[in-house]
Amino acid sequence: MENITLGQVAAAVAFLIALIGGWVQLKKWTTQAIKEILKDELKAIKEDITALRAEIKKEDKEKTKNFLVSRLADAERGQEWSDIERQRFYEQYDHYRNDLNGNTYIETAVEHLEQTGKIWR
Repeated sequence: MENITLGQVAAAVAFLIALIGGWVQLKKWTTQAIKEILKDELKAIKEDITALRAEIKKEDKEKTKNFLVSRLADAERGQEWSDIERQRFYEQYDHYRNDLNGNTYIETAVEHLEQTGKIWR
């Protein structure tokens, strides 16, 4: 090697530091830009999922109510249920009251039919 001066070594080190620093800063800016883009996109997806969950819950509640009303009408007409039908009715009834927060005319009808002995747990 020929004569390498201290100034040349310092210049090479300074160049490497500037190169690495530039790369780090570029990476930082790129990461921030990607995070902002993803944040906006994920917010829209989150809103869509929230809306879908609400719609699914509404649909679940309506279908559960339809099932319960149908079974209560059968009991009111005197149709007897098998043990499995009774268990399934009460599973859906508990789901309606506890999970779906339903508390309407259905609860009144169930209490009436239980008191008259037409249905039981």
